[in-house]
Amino acid sequence: MSGASKQKPKKQYNKFGTEAALLLYNDDVNSFAHVIDCLIQICELAPEEAVSKTFFVHFNGIGVIKTGDVAIVQAMQKALNECGLKAEVIDNPMRN
Repeated sequence: MSGASKQKPKKQYNKFGTEAALLLYNDDVNSFAHVIDCLIQICELAPEEAVSKTFFVHFNGIGVIKTGDVAIVQAMQKALNECGLKAEVIDNPMRN
């Protein structure tokens, strides 16, 4: 056996890698109740987490709502956009 270390096989990555982050932007149109309901129903957040993230986005203008598999967060983004919320999927900044 040679002294060279074995390399892990490379994973296939799309432009986001295997993980992405779902961002939500604040707006002056949607009510807190509507945003909270959307985060609970679409993103499957616990009510307390949905409230916390809604207030964070309100006061900071933007916030990460969810991270995970790119296909899942893209589906969440589409559903949030269809509910009138401004959401975007980006490469997960928390990924190593």
